[in-house]
Amino acid sequence: MKPRICILINNYEEIEALNIIEQYLPSHKYAVTIACDFPSDYVSYNIIAPLNYKKIIKEVDKAHNIIIFHAADLPNGKGWAPIYYVITEKKEQYVVTGIKASKDVDSGDIVIKARFEILANYTATFLRLVDYHLFFLLIAKLLEVWPTGNLSSIKQEGSGNYRKRRYPSDNEIDVSLPFINLIPHLRAVEQQHPAYFKHEGEKYFVSVYPENKPIFPKKVFIEYSAIDRNEIWEGWA
Repeated sequence: MKPRICILINNYEEIEALNIIEQYLPSHKYAVTIACDFPSDYVSYNIIAPLNYKKIIKEVDKAHNIIIFHAADLPNGKGWAPIYYVITEKKEQYVVTGIKASKDVDSGDIVIKARFEILANYTATFLRLVDYHLFFLLIAKLLEVWPTGNLSSIKQEGSGNYRKRRYPSDNEIDVSLPFINLIPHLRAVEQQHPAYFKHEGEKYFVSVYPENKPIFPKKVFIEYSAIDRNEIWEGWA
């Protein structure tokens, strides 16, 4: 029997973003269901994976097959806007941590981590694209190691830190700052809420993109936290 996977999305308008599923979770190997509501038959799935899911999952204490992917090197970087902060904090690596769902935000046991180098021409828009691909890749990797979905994990050590929520008003540019200081902010905001400044009663939007089109990372380092297994994935090279 093929492993069953449930991908939770907020609404079916997001389905276009899921056209890469077959690339990582081909239908001849996996049975993938897309849902907006948590399945009542959750025990029949090997893995349930929310994708930027905003609804509260009430069954989090009963269902042990829910895996959350958060773009931070947990326990550091809990909370909001991880892509924005990874750029503005000038991190050298982009890290995604896969954790078991828990009642406390981003505090579940760690199952897997994946990391890659952030290149100079990576913007938030591009990192989000890579993040989508990584979401499905890591589900496949988990089921290669644990076909039943009985994931091994370890507790998070330390309290880490928490990133505050951001609002569109936070994208205003302080034009009194040197331009070099604004570059991380400009790279880190996304098109739906662009950076902006105000001048003589007018509001001006600002967006940036690199001259050289960014390419997917050539190497992704994958760590299985509870077992003695690490690998370098080069499928995008």
